[in-house]
Amino acid sequence: MSNFSLEQLLQMDPYEALLIAYNEEHGTQFNPRYVVLDAIVGSDGPQLTVRLKARADLPNKDDQRFSGTCTITVNRLNLADFFVDPFVIPYDTNITSLDVGNTINARTGIVFDENDFIRTIVTPEADMVEASPSSLRWYGQLIVAQA
Repeated sequence: MSNFSLEQLLQMDPYEALLIAYNEEHGTQFNPRYVVLDAIVGSDGPQLTVRLKARADLPNKDDQRFSGTCTITVNRLNLADFFVDPFVIPYDTNITSLDVGNTINARTGIVFDENDFIRTIVTPEADMVEASPSSLRWYGQLIVAQA
């Protein structure tokens, strides 16, 4: 049984939520205090492969020791599943994809990292925001509607 709901995970830092979800699914004990994201190895739609590296400056407890690096694959969430309808934002001038993420966070509590979206300018004519291939949590796209 999961200790965290999806709603709770969405309100956390994406890297911390990634490790928690992976730990719960695979019975591992990766701790974001002791393990850092070394690299994004690959991303293809819902799947993301990352390389984790043990922090050398903070030793792990001996019973949960992790050293070196390892590669894990996680499943990301489709933006279109969460934002079926266009996300309505009132704006008079052009806004950025980062503004969209900040607005969604303010309204819903879902945490977006600055690297979750491909950096674009949103206009009434160009109203799509696309997840970055390096997003730890998302893939796909959502449509923004001007209020």
